[in-house]
Amino acid sequence: MNPDKRPSAVILAIGVFCLTVMLGIGGPAAVALWEQSSSTTMTVRAAVTTPAVTCTTLGSNDGVRLTITGVSNPTTVSVAAKLPTEQNYGAGVAGLAVLNSVVDVTPATLVLAKPTIANNDVVSLRIAVTQANMNVVTIEYSYVRIFSNRTKIHC
Repeated sequence: MNPDKRPSAVILAIGVFCLTVMLGIGGPAAVALWEQSSSTTMTVRAAVTTPAVTCTTLGSNDGVRLTITGVSNPTTVSVAAKLPTEQNYGAGVAGLAVLNSVVDVTPATLVLAKPTIANNDVVSLRIAVTQANMNVVTIEYSYVRIFSNRTKIHC
């Protein structure tokens, strides 16, 4: 081969064709390496509130006020009581009116809920709340004391 001689046009065309084919073979793989994809998953859940009850002593210990939270549209309440030494609640007093998620309980109410309550007994309460959609939610409150010959009560 003569160094001053140029390659023929046919050889140049074949070289360019081979170069194009060789570069084209790796093309899809190179594109695939640069291709990016992603996906996002989002889960939406409704807020869940746990029903709770707080107790406030009324006036001169004549009753207690149970404030119920986490329950929608309560209509009536049933209150049952049990002594710490007992496993089961009494029959309870049903149909107590609820105004703005508040119900007042007196010593007489608790004595009706558990006739065996004596003076200076501490009782646990089970409050069953009936909502406007007829679902019943049960909440427990563990400390209410009856004293002064079963005429006074406090939290």
